[in-house]
Amino acid sequence: MQKVQVFLALVFVFSCKTDIAIDNSDLIGKWDIVEAQRNDKPTGTLKDGYFEFLDNGEFVTNITGIAVSKNYELNNSTIVETSGDNSKYRIESILADTIVLSLEKL
Repeated sequence: MQKVQVFLALVFVFSCKTDIAIDNSDLIGKWDIVEAQRNDKPTGTLKDGYFEFLDNGEFVTNITGIAVSKNYELNNSTIVETSGDNSKYRIESILADTIVLSLEKL
């Protein structure tokens, strides 16, 4: 299983930004959270957290403390939960081994 790094910035995104071109296949695999921020300050609350995106439109994450499976859609550069609380994660940047996400205000 592919292990990669993820930087998750838990900040609210208020401004409009240009979307980056992302294909769903770019997300597939397990992304381990190696750094997280809340209010622009490092936080350890997501230590050992991960996102695992499957090729069937589901992802598994343990960011709430337990592993849960959720459905998602990729809308331009935003990952939109289509089950659960309908959270939106904006993809700020993505490389082969690093993804930077921000949690959008609902």
